[in-house]
Amino acid sequence: MFAQTPQSFPYQAVARNASGNLLANQLISVRFSILDGSVSGAIVYQESQSITTNTLGLFNVYIGQGTALTGTFSGINWGTGSKYLKVELDPTGGAVYTVMGTSQLLSVPYALYAGATSNAAAGNGLVKNGDSIKLGGHLTKNT
Repeated sequence: MFAQTPQSFPYQAVARNASGNLLANQLISVRFSILDGSVSGAIVYQESQSITTNTLGLFNVYIGQGTALTGTFSGINWGTGSKYLKVELDPTGGAVYTVMGTSQLLSVPYALYAGATSNAAAGNGLVKNGDSIKLGGHLTKNT
């Protein structure tokens, strides 16, 4: 039995203009880039999303579900090197972006769970090739 890993992750922020004022109830455009290895690394994935903020300037999106501009979200090799998230904003909803910042992506609960259970005994849903597992009272060989 194998579970599907969600091909996105949540992002939440409050949008403000250059003067620091909230962009309440306003259509904005956000561009996200996943960079490889450093804050100035190569872009391995990039997408844009248009979203309307709420009365507090808050917006919620799922990175991986926007319009892909470079690469594919499923094609990101999360297993090699550090990854960084660069966030850019166009407060007018267009495509003239200002860099809001870049930060390293760190572990999320799914990854922490996977790391803790990767060497777990068979039967916990994660097995290595060739391990025996018990499914519904029958012993099955995973090949």
